[in-house]
Amino acid sequence: IGDLIISQTVLKYLKKKYTNCSIDIIVRPDLIEIAKMMPEVNKIYSLDVEHSSLGLAKRYRLAKILKKNLYSSSIILPNSFKSAIIPWLANIPIRTGYKRELRSILLSQKYSLVKHEDTMVNRYLKLVNSSYSESLRPSLNRDMSLLELIRKKYIISNSRKNIFLCPEAEYGTAKRW
Repeated sequence: IGDLIISQTVLKYLKKKYTNCSIDIIVRPDLIEIAKMMPEVNKIYSLDVEHSSLGLAKRYRLAKILKKNLYSSSIILPNSFKSAIIPWLANIPIRTGYKRELRSILLSQKYSLVKHEDTMVNRYLKLVNSSYSESLRPSLNRDMSLLELIRKKYIISNSRKNIFLCPEAEYGTAKRW
């Protein structure tokens, strides 16, 4: 969830710089509802592939669909080899990302990543030659009636400090508490 929220800074930057651009994103099925709250997003594509799986057939099918859209560029935020496959298979001419996991052959614009040199948000923004500013702060469009239901259900008050713990990890038991 965090990486998707952080990625909104890149989407905001692109919308600010290229006002009429159309931004489509690929997310896991469990992140679609959050992606829908990002006003910068035009279309959301779902990719249901387990973290440990290459899922080449699913990636190929999605790439065939995306190829019809004739995208001019893609920004590949995750650092995995797998994440660079779809833009490459979809023949997107500009494929920007970090040189990691032998994926350089799939990228047309490659950046070197020095781990822990930048914050995650600035690593993402570096791919579009920008850096974080308050105007790029993530902000989701929320359904206020749903928000009120959640506040009542979980007894959340804006008049006091609320602490939320998320003790799950996408990558298995290694990051769980």
